[in-house]
Parts: sequence; C-alpha cells; structure tokens
Amino acid sequence: MRMPGLSGLEVLGELKKRGATVVPIVISGTAEIDTAVAAMKLGAQDLIEKPFSTEVLLTTIEAVWTKSAPPANPPEPAPRDDLSGLTPRERDVLRGLVAGLSARGTAEVLGISERTVEMHRASMMKRLAARSRAEAVIHGVRAGLPPLLIAAE
Repeated sequence: MRMPGLSGLEVLGELKKRGATVVPIVISGTAEIDTAVAAMKLGAQDLIEKPFSTEVLLTTIEAVWTKSAPPANPPEPAPRDDLSGLTPRERDVLRGLVAGLSARGTAEVLGISERTVEMHRASMMKRLAARSRAEAVIHGVRAGLPPLLIAAE
C-alpha cells in the first residue's frame, strides 16, 4: 500500500479508471480496516498482511483465480425478446404495462373497454409465456418496446 510514487490505493484507482482486467491482490505491512475497505471498493479481490508465507500467497492466488476465472462454457448473451408473435393491440396493451398503467388506464389511453384490455392482456401473456405482469414487462423492456404515452389534455 505504501510504495514510492503512487500508493497502492492510487494504483487500484488507476486500474479501475482504465478498465483494466487484472484481478488485484493487495499486500500490505499495515492493513488498517479503512485501507482494506477502500482497496476492496477499488477492485482488490483480497488483502494479505506482511509478513506472510509462500503457502498463504499461493492459497490466496488460487482462491482469487478460481473465483474470477470465466466459466468453461460462457453463457451466450440473451437475445432481445421477440414480440413479433403479438398482435398490434397486444403490443399496445404490453406498452401500457411497460408504462405502469392499470387495465383501466390502458383502456382510457387506447379508447377501448377495460374488459377488452384484460382479454388482450391474457392473450399477450400466453403468447409470451409470461407467468406474471412483471415478467411481461421484462419482455417488453428487453425488446425495446416504448411505454404507452398518456395523451395530454
């Protein structure tokens, strides 16, 4: 932590600022709690206090390596949700959900009955295989669906 020139915390700050992909382990002769907390907030994965044995160093490196190693088969990025199976009215009802509107609020904006909104919502939920309104909203947001806007009077 106390080095000539930049301190250990300054080095960690620079690494974080530059988006470095290293996994730092801090070694310090004076490991005060506030310094250790600051180091962890700046990306340090562990802290070893001097004096330390080779066994402690190797165990720490192995633990950090195991924790930070990418999985053998990294997951594929989740595709954007496909809403192409929805009817235009089901999309509008989903946009109402994304906007946080109730069935009544969505009905008012769309100029249809609340019961009609509920029917379209049930159909939309089934097509998306969504088990909850929150799950349907997640589909809409991931697909980039804009919220239904309330017309200004």
